[in-house]
Amino acid sequence: IYIHGLGGSVKNNTKAKELEPLFTEVFVPDYPKKMSDAIPFLKGYVDTMQKMHNEPVVVIGSSLGGYLANIVARHYEIPVILINPLTDPDAMRQFPDSFTKEDIDTLKANMPPDYVRGGLMLLVDSNDEILDPSVALDKYSSQGVCISFMNGSHRFEHMNAAIPYIGEFVETVI
Repeated sequence: IYIHGLGGSVKNNTKAKELEPLFTEVFVPDYPKKMSDAIPFLKGYVDTMQKMHNEPVVVIGSSLGGYLANIVARHYEIPVILINPLTDPDAMRQFPDSFTKEDIDTLKANMPPDYVRGGLMLLVDSNDEILDPSVALDKYSSQGVCISFMNGSHRFEHMNAAIPYIGEFVETVI
């Protein structure tokens, strides 16, 4: 399951398309914009996918989607792959037209614990201009596999280079 970030969409999602060779299917839910609705929606979505498919589920998310993926994966104790993830909801204050104080408070109230049961992989581009990659590296370096690619941006230009690492990670946690 791939969870897109703020402003992302289900249609023409290039990261989800690039993940397709690694998985039987890649699902991209179109979650509600309001975080108090998005979190239960995504938990329900993952629950449904686990019941419908007779194979393990991996949750992947980028930016805001990484934060949401982390919440859901830790709830179900399943593997998570974070791509240039949001680590501090207060960073969303830079998007006042898209994010309310209530959204930020909801994310903070649902902040995932530091312990990961299902396994965690972090992928960052070193030149992410929106979210400081060093914050994510500091937060997750003791929790799983962390890979930082030189240069790039918040859009994460290194998906093709990351695919073999993602494949190895998935093989070890499933």
